[in-house]
Amino acid sequence: MRRRCVLAVAVAMLVLGVRGARAADWATRDYVAAGVPDLGRRWSTADIREAVDAITRAAARHPERLPRYRHASSGAVFAKLLKPPPEDRTVAVDAQVAAHFERYRALADAGNLYGAVAQRAMPREWIELYGVVLHEAAAIEQLSGPFIAALAPGDDRLPARRAMVAKLRDGTGNMLMLQLAVAIGDNVAVAERIAALHNLTEVAPTMLAVIEPRFAHALRKDVTTLAGATSGELHDAAVRLQRAIARTP
Repeated sequence: MRRRCVLAVAVAMLVLGVRGARAADWATRDYVAAGVPDLGRRWSTADIREAVDAITRAAARHPERLPRYRHASSGAVFAKLLKPPPEDRTVAVDAQVAAHFERYRALADAGNLYGAVAQRAMPREWIELYGVVLHEAAAIEQLSGPFIAALAPGDDRLPARRAMVAKLRDGTGNMLMLQLAVAIGDNVAVAERIAALHNLTEVAPTMLAVIEPRFAHALRKDVTTLAGATSGELHDAAVRLQRAIARTP
């Protein structure tokens, strides 16, 4: 009987070896073998998209293969997704917006992979990825004036360009509300709530004046309540956000 058990374990290990390493054992080399670009060089926006697509394929039937925040094996891959690519502010505004929007879409797709397997609350990876997505939205918002002004009045492309900016603002309002839901969630770990508050503090001052008034009102109201009902680091993070948005019209 013992020999049979040992044989069964050995067979199982061989099967796992054929199918590839278990998710918990996946390291940088496994992700690179799956199509993720070399981590030893600085990634372009196209590299980020390539990485997200490779991770999507690898995790299609194995969500446990998703790289994890600060994980001993896969943390380096996840951290690489968050690093900003080179930015050239000398190129035309259209090209700058396109680059920000490409990274926005790639990391939103990555965030959705984690959101799809979330259980009780959104995981830290989702919070971090959508924090970067919010930063990209804010960068596009700051370029929106020149982006629209780059087209002459009467240009056939102008309505589509204005609609794109309006849609981005609507989407950003919703994303801010999702981060707020994490920040005020009693079932969420304190570290994750603080991370969400940090994301809001970084982006809300830029976006508050252009999102729907009901979203701006909810943000101000809920963060005031949170600051008054908490203590310690969570309270401090709520107060920082409260002060940041107090300066916004």
